[in-house]
Amino acid sequence: MDGSRRDIPDGLERRFWKLVLLLNVAPIALAFGVLLAVFHGTSRFVWASLAVSAVAFVSATRTYLTARRQLREVAE
Repeated sequence: MDGSRRDIPDGLERRFWKLVLLLNVAPIALAFGVLLAVFHGTSRFVWASLAVSAVAFVSATRTYLTARRQLREVAE
């Protein structure tokens, strides 16, 4: 690769792929939990699925805000 790859801060690429993973897991877990609740009623699996979804969304939000703050600091 050429030198243009070094224009990004350290760790940003890792944060990007972490966001991709979290933003794929969160809606799938949410949909799975809702479908389980609708077709099988409330169970531990429903609550676990909803908890996984919530944790993934919160973690994705924190990761995004951290990356955005880091990019803003580099730009200054």
